[in-house]
Amino acid sequence: MSSPLDAVVPLAGAVPGVASATAEAPHAVRVRLLPGADGAEVALAVGRLLAGTAAGAERHVLTVPQQHRPGRARIDRLDLHTDGASFSVGIALSCAGRSATASARSGTTGAGTRRAVADATLQAVTGLLAHPVHLEVDHVERSDAGAAPVVLVQVSLVSGEGVQRLAGSAVVQDGEGDAVVRATLDAVNRRVEALLAPA
Repeated sequence: MSSPLDAVVPLAGAVPGVASATAEAPHAVRVRLLPGADGAEVALAVGRLLAGTAAGAERHVLTVPQQHRPGRARIDRLDLHTDGASFSVGIALSCAGRSATASARSGTTGAGTRRAVADATLQAVTGLLAHPVHLEVDHVERSDAGAAPVVLVQVSLVSGEGVQRLAGSAVVQDGEGDAVVRATLDAVNRRVEALLAPA
Protein backbone atom coordinates (compact mmCIF):
# COMPACT_ATOMS: atom_id res chain seq x y z
CA MET A 1 0.00 0.00 0.00
CA SER A 2 1.45 3.34 -0.98
CA SER A 3 2.16 6.09 1.56
CA PRO A 4 1.41 9.80 1.00
CA LEU A 5 5.17 10.29 1.20
CA ASP A 6 5.68 8.17 -1.91
CA ALA A 7 4.62 11.20 -3.95
CA VAL A 8 6.35 13.77 -1.74
CA VAL A 9 9.88 12.26 -1.62
CA PRO A 10 10.61 12.71 -5.36
CA LEU A 11 9.27 16.27 -5.18
CA ALA A 12 11.47 17.02 -2.15
CA GLY A 13 14.44 15.59 -4.03
CA ALA A 14 13.78 18.05 -6.85
CA VAL A 15 13.77 21.13 -4.57
CA PRO A 16 16.69 23.41 -5.53
CA GLY A 17 19.62 22.80 -3.18
CA VAL A 18 18.60 19.24 -2.21
CA ALA A 19 21.14 16.48 -2.85
CA SER A 20 18.86 13.61 -1.75
CA ALA A 21 15.55 12.98 0.02
CA THR A 22 14.31 9.89 1.85
CA ALA A 23 11.15 8.98 3.79
CA GLU A 24 11.82 8.55 7.51
CA ALA A 25 8.46 8.33 9.30
CA PRO A 26 4.75 8.53 8.46
CA HIS A 27 5.01 12.28 7.95
CA ALA A 28 8.78 12.95 7.87
CA VAL A 29 11.26 13.40 5.07
CA ARG A 30 15.02 13.67 5.58
CA VAL A 31 16.85 15.80 3.06
CA ARG A 32 20.57 16.32 2.54
CA LEU A 33 21.65 19.65 1.11
CA LEU A 34 24.10 20.45 -1.62
CA PRO A 35 27.13 22.51 -0.49
CA GLY A 36 26.22 26.18 -0.40
CA ALA A 37 22.46 25.59 -0.35
CA ASP A 38 20.31 27.73 1.95
CA GLY A 39 19.05 25.36 4.65
CA ALA A 40 16.27 27.71 5.72
CA GLU A 41 14.89 27.98 2.20
CA VAL A 42 15.00 24.21 1.70
CA ALA A 43 13.31 23.53 5.04
CA LEU A 44 10.47 25.87 4.15
CA ALA A 45 10.01 24.33 0.71
CA VAL A 46 10.00 20.76 2.06
CA GLY A 47 7.66 21.78 4.88
CA ARG A 48 5.17 23.11 2.35
CA LEU A 49 5.25 19.80 0.49
CA LEU A 50 4.68 17.83 3.71
CA ALA A 51 1.83 20.06 4.86
CA GLY A 52 -0.54 18.21 2.55
CA THR A 53 0.45 14.65 3.44
CA ALA A 54 -1.97 14.24 6.35
CA ALA A 55 -4.80 16.28 7.78
CA GLY A 56 -3.76 18.06 10.97
CA ALA A 57 -0.18 16.82 10.86
CA GLU A 58 2.94 18.41 9.50
CA ARG A 59 6.55 17.45 10.03
CA HIS A 60 9.83 18.06 8.30
CA VAL A 61 13.39 17.08 9.10
CA LEU A 62 16.40 18.86 7.68
CA THR A 63 19.98 17.56 7.49
CA VAL A 64 22.71 19.87 6.20
CA PRO A 65 26.32 19.26 5.11
CA GLN A 66 29.20 19.93 7.48
CA GLN A 67 30.25 23.29 6.04
CA HIS A 68 29.68 26.52 7.90
CA ARG A 69 31.32 29.70 9.10
CA PRO A 70 33.77 28.91 11.94
CA GLY A 71 32.73 30.21 15.34
CA ARG A 72 29.05 30.38 14.48
CA ALA A 73 26.34 27.99 15.61
CA ARG A 74 24.51 26.49 12.68
CA ILE A 75 21.49 24.23 12.15
CA ASP A 76 22.27 20.57 11.45
CA ARG A 77 18.71 19.31 11.86
CA LEU A 78 15.37 20.96 12.44
CA ASP A 79 12.28 18.88 13.21
CA LEU A 80 8.95 20.71 13.49
CA HIS A 81 5.86 18.63 14.21
CA THR A 82 2.25 19.69 14.67
CA ASP A 83 -0.53 17.25 15.43
CA GLY A 84 -3.88 18.68 16.43
CA ALA A 85 -3.40 20.86 19.53
CA SER A 86 0.21 19.73 20.13
CA PHE A 87 3.42 21.23 18.74
CA SER A 88 6.96 19.95 19.21
CA VAL A 89 10.34 21.07 17.96
CA GLY A 90 13.66 19.25 17.93
CA ILE A 91 16.88 20.93 16.84
CA ALA A 92 20.51 19.91 16.43
CA LEU A 93 23.23 22.56 16.21
CA SER A 94 26.98 22.36 15.72
CA CYS A 95 29.93 24.68 16.14
CA ALA A 96 33.71 24.28 16.33
CA GLY A 97 33.56 20.47 16.39
CA ARG A 98 30.81 20.33 19.01
CA SER A 99 27.19 19.33 18.54
CA ALA A 100 24.13 19.64 20.74
CA THR A 101 20.45 18.79 20.53
CA ALA A 102 17.38 20.09 22.33
CA SER A 103 13.62 19.88 22.14
CA ALA A 104 10.54 21.68 23.43
CA ARG A 105 6.76 21.31 23.30
CA SER A 106 3.82 23.66 23.42
CA GLY A 107 0.26 24.10 22.31
CA THR A 108 -0.30 25.18 18.73
CA THR A 109 -0.97 28.83 19.54
CA GLY A 110 1.25 31.23 17.61
CA ALA A 111 2.88 32.65 20.74
CA GLY A 112 3.39 29.17 22.23
CA THR A 113 5.05 27.67 19.16
CA ARG A 114 7.34 30.67 18.69
CA ARG A 115 8.43 30.50 22.33
CA ALA A 116 9.05 26.73 22.13
CA VAL A 117 11.24 27.07 19.04
CA ALA A 118 13.28 29.86 20.62
CA ASP A 119 13.65 27.93 23.89
CA ALA A 120 14.84 24.77 22.11
CA THR A 121 17.32 26.79 20.04
CA LEU A 122 18.83 28.40 23.14
CA GLN A 123 19.01 25.05 24.95
CA ALA A 124 21.02 23.66 22.04
CA VAL A 125 23.26 26.74 21.94
CA THR A 126 23.95 26.34 25.68
CA GLY A 127 25.05 22.78 24.99
CA LEU A 128 27.68 24.11 22.57
CA LEU A 129 29.19 26.70 24.87
CA ALA A 130 32.71 26.32 26.20
CA HIS A 131 31.94 28.61 29.15
CA PRO A 132 29.15 28.43 31.78
CA VAL A 133 26.39 30.90 30.93
CA HIS A 134 22.62 30.95 31.11
CA LEU A 135 20.57 31.93 28.06
CA GLU A 136 16.91 32.78 28.46
CA VAL A 137 14.23 33.89 26.03
CA ASP A 138 12.78 37.21 27.17
CA HIS A 139 10.41 37.87 24.30
CA VAL A 140 9.46 36.52 20.87
CA GLU A 141 7.32 38.63 18.59
CA ARG A 142 6.13 38.62 15.02
CA SER A 143 5.62 41.95 13.28
CA ASP A 144 3.58 42.27 10.11
CA ALA A 145 3.98 46.05 9.88
CA GLY A 146 6.56 46.17 7.08
CA ALA A 147 6.76 44.86 3.54
CA ALA A 148 7.45 41.35 4.88
CA PRO A 149 6.69 39.76 8.27
CA VAL A 150 9.64 39.73 10.69
CA VAL A 151 10.31 37.72 13.86
CA LEU A 152 12.16 39.49 16.68
CA VAL A 153 13.71 37.49 19.52
CA GLN A 154 15.07 39.09 22.69
CA VAL A 155 17.43 37.04 24.85
CA SER A 156 19.17 37.49 28.21
CA LEU A 157 22.70 36.11 28.56
CA VAL A 158 23.68 35.70 32.23
CA SER A 159 27.34 35.05 33.03
CA GLY A 160 29.97 35.96 35.60
CA GLU A 161 30.23 39.32 33.87
CA GLY A 162 26.58 40.16 34.48
CA VAL A 163 23.51 40.25 32.24
CA GLN A 164 23.59 41.10 28.55
CA ARG A 165 20.45 41.80 26.54
CA LEU A 166 20.63 40.43 23.01
CA ALA A 167 18.22 40.75 20.10
CA GLY A 168 17.99 39.12 16.70
CA SER A 169 15.58 39.21 13.79
CA ALA A 170 14.72 37.23 10.69
CA VAL A 171 12.26 37.70 7.84
CA VAL A 172 9.40 35.19 7.76
CA GLN A 173 9.26 33.76 4.28
CA ASP A 174 6.79 30.87 4.41
CA GLY A 175 7.29 29.40 7.87
CA GLU A 176 7.52 31.03 11.30
CA GLY A 177 9.43 28.22 13.01
CA ASP A 178 12.46 28.51 10.79
CA ALA A 179 12.43 32.30 11.12
CA VAL A 180 12.39 32.00 14.93
CA VAL A 181 15.47 29.73 14.85
CA ARG A 182 17.30 32.15 12.56
CA ALA A 183 16.32 35.16 14.69
CA THR A 184 17.48 33.41 17.88
CA LEU A 185 20.82 32.47 16.33
CA ASP A 186 21.11 36.00 14.96
CA ALA A 187 20.90 37.32 18.52
CA VAL A 188 23.34 34.80 19.96
CA ASN A 189 25.88 34.64 17.16
CA ARG A 190 26.18 38.40 17.03
CA ARG A 191 27.45 38.76 20.61
CA VAL A 192 28.70 35.42 21.95
CA GLU A 193 30.92 34.12 19.15
CA ALA A 194 33.80 33.93 21.62
CA LEU A 195 31.73 31.72 23.95
CA LEU A 196 31.04 29.31 21.09
CA ALA A 197 34.75 28.86 20.38
CA PRO A 198 36.65 25.89 21.86
CA ALA A 199 37.79 26.39 25.45
